[in-house]
Amino acid sequence: MSAITPDTAAAKDAEFCIPLDSDSTAPALSRRVVGAALARCGADLEAASDVLLVVSELVTNAVEHALPPLTLRIHVHFGSSGDQWVQLDVYDCGCAATHGSWIASCDDDEHGRGSTIVDSLATRVGSDQLDEGVVDHWAVVPVSESADGCPTHAGHV
Repeated sequence: MSAITPDTAAAKDAEFCIPLDSDSTAPALSRRVVGAALARCGADLEAASDVLLVVSELVTNAVEHALPPLTLRIHVHFGSSGDQWVQLDVYDCGCAATHGSWIASCDDDEHGRGSTIVDSLATRVGSDQLDEGVVDHWAVVPVSESADGCPTHAGHV
């Protein structure tokens, strides 16, 4: 795991990337990282609880259904016109041949709601096939509180 180290030159956007292990610890780690990124930007974490739920669902889906490695990219935007959102990208290496251990241990009615949750909380959702088999599963989630002095980071996966 790498530390969150944004470039603090710009004022309205922040971007953070972190590799994730493809295991049961990844969803909790992703929530902590996104929470830290939002706090660093001055977001109201209570108002941003939807963002934490969406990142947890996206990462859980990747752990259970995709090939590693996994990378989480967080883009936080607080616009001067009041538009405030977070784009979450979870990069993986495509569909795994088998489901993860959690799904394999569950009854059918104990899983399968993640996409519905993400669709209901995000304003935009998608998946894009990138170069060399990498897939980007992304969601844009609104945030209700604005922040000044939010740092920027130009790194992409």
